[in-house]
Amino acid sequence: MANERLFRSRFIIDGIPQALTPEALLAAVAERPVEPIPPVFSWMDESVEPDFEPIDIGGKSAEDCLSLLSGVRREMSFQQPEYWTKCRLEEALVSLLWRKGHFRLGDLCVRAGWKVNLKQAGAAAAFYRSVSALSEVLDALGVRLSAYDISVSRGVNDLRLSVQLGRDRLDEDSALVLPYRTAGARLSTARACPDVILPQRRDWLVYIPFETAEFRLGGSLLAQALGTGGPCPQLDDPDYFMDCFELVRELVEDGVAIAGQTVSGGGLLPTLERMAAGGCGAEVDLTGIMDYYQERCLPRVLFSEVPGAIVQVRDMDFDYLDAEMLLQDVSYFPLGHPDPDNPAIRLRCSEKSGIQHILDALLREHSAEGED
Repeated sequence: MANERLFRSRFIIDGIPQALTPEALLAAVAERPVEPIPPVFSWMDESVEPDFEPIDIGGKSAEDCLSLLSGVRREMSFQQPEYWTKCRLEEALVSLLWRKGHFRLGDLCVRAGWKVNLKQAGAAAAFYRSVSALSEVLDALGVRLSAYDISVSRGVNDLRLSVQLGRDRLDEDSALVLPYRTAGARLSTARACPDVILPQRRDWLVYIPFETAEFRLGGSLLAQALGTGGPCPQLDDPDYFMDCFELVRELVEDGVAIAGQTVSGGGLLPTLERMAAGGCGAEVDLTGIMDYYQERCLPRVLFSEVPGAIVQVRDMDFDYLDAEMLLQDVSYFPLGHPDPDNPAIRLRCSEKSGIQHILDALLREHSAEGED
């Protein structure tokens, strides 16, 4: 009963009454139309002030930062619950890309479950802001909500998300009543490709961020391990996310992506380490990423949690991947090749000279003029 009351309460956050209850926010993106019950309870809480100071990692190396993540359990950030929620949702959606089947974003439904420790100051406010963010992103992506629940916790605050085909998408003969749905959509529990690097030297490992956000450490597992806040990546481009999702899904279905991993749980480097768990490593060159984002802090690139994917493609398919990425205006970064003789991930990053930066700028300017 107490859990149900939380969804149907009128929230007053930082002294400001919120227009909608959590139940009303979620009803707007529900798979089946529901009529929210008018609020009969009130809940007051204060937000935890965000920390806008960039995170100082104190000169720690990539290896030092990686070791800090061991044993750290993810929990909801009270400072940036919107980012935390959007990141968890996008990771859950990207993780579906590796499954066998035929589907698009519009075919999917999400089930959400919150765990909230109401004895912590700011927990109720973070819960409400998380609900609001989830509703907003689901609506922007055209994904529906199949069910939701909440449990009162004495420990960490969390959000569990599972994704499946929507019930009205399972009928092969059903009319397509919304855009971006697939006739005869299907989704298997089996993977279409492995999640570890395959020991084929000429293949390419390619990083595809699903957001245009700059790398920031706020809200990451590393920030949590350091016990600090800081600015988060700005996940505010749902159209770009949809383009990336559909493109990578095609690569998987067509067999162009022969291995893949979701960038999650700590960022780019921990994802690469998970891909190397099969015994095949790689030498990874981060120069292209660092130069593109004009980033000079390597740990920020390696541990920022920007949803995305790493795919392995055959050398003969690389030109096809390049053409598709250019056609859809999706950014991607070749990282290097598998190394069957070494099980480790070895990082490399070389500084470009000033003349090289000038030449790159001139080439980009010339390319832009040519497109006009």
